[in-house]
Amino acid sequence: MSKQKHAYALSLPSGQPIWPVIDPEEEAAILALLLPILRTVGDHRRRHVEIKEQKRKTRSTESQALAESPGHSSAVSANIQNYLTIGFNSTTQRLESLSVARRPPGLCRSPTNGDAARSAGQIAAVFVCRDCLPEIMTSSLPVLIATAAPRETRARLIEISPQAEAKMAHAVGLPRLGMLGLEAGAPGAEALLRRVMEKIQEIDLPWLDLVSPPSYVAVQLEEVQSAMDRKQPITRK
Repeated sequence: MSKQKHAYALSLPSGQPIWPVIDPEEEAAILALLLPILRTVGDHRRRHVEIKEQKRKTRSTESQALAESPGHSSAVSANIQNYLTIGFNSTTQRLESLSVARRPPGLCRSPTNGDAARSAGQIAAVFVCRDCLPEIMTSSLPVLIATAAPRETRARLIEISPQAEAKMAHAVGLPRLGMLGLEAGAPGAEALLRRVMEKIQEIDLPWLDLVSPPSYVAVQLEEVQSAMDRKQPITRK
């Protein structure tokens, strides 16, 4: 007979942050504006790889002509990459650095990171496929986005479907693309950012965006019961 095991865990007093909801039609409209930008980046990446392989195989003038041909990625395609954070690591690192830059001086232990964040661009939109990433990698994302910028310029969090993630990854030329960040002021992304700001709700954290004087809220204590099998006695021979 199994024995009941009691475990206790702490949770946020105000509950878990609510992710903005996006319907399939709006996702398709946003994707139609995002994919051309990502294809430009993907073409630039593939062209760069082709040039490197060509130069490695032969040092003739053909490789130089290939690099200078009109089909070569434009400066705009190379420039747009400076406004993107591709992947989980680069996106969360940027958000963390922006969050550190907004801390009060007495709480910031690394002023150099804050200076670097202030010189970098503000993230305006974060695209995430929660079905493609473990929960531990996405659970803190709403709070991280909320602390990275004031409410007026807070990035929009867009949850995308696995089908949309596959299209984005193919456009960039990567096997997977579970998370993508887009900076404000990205060239060629004006229509995309305008639609995102109009159609996607901002993250609402009442306990962070306090207008009235703060009040005490008790900690939520959760009790979880799980079955625990009894150990079989060890028989000695």
